[in-house]
Amino acid sequence: GTFASEFTAIPLPEGSYGSRPESVDLQAGAETFGERPRVFVSQRPLLPKPTCERYIAAAEAWAARSGGWTTARHHSVATTDIPLTSLDELLPSFNEALRTLL
Repeated sequence: GTFASEFTAIPLPEGSYGSRPESVDLQAGAETFGERPRVFVSQRPLLPKPTCERYIAAAEAWAARSGGWTTARHHSVATTDIPLTSLDELLPSFNEALRTLL
């Protein structure tokens, strides 16, 4: 299928993240995302369920070993996450998924 048939584009509401100058992605701005940034929602799963379950289990195991999820990696946007580079067992398969599926 085509991109348009596989994803729904949803404009971000005025004043939401991405449309306020102080919160625009530091790697790109309006020249890349346009004046009305959008979020794209897939109409189908991007990764198979067993792959997602494996990624989740690895992230939860890392958090258990490391005292929890990280919460201070991004100064402009609060997140609770784990750097993928910390999950050595997943990085090769995730990079392959980026190349072939995502």
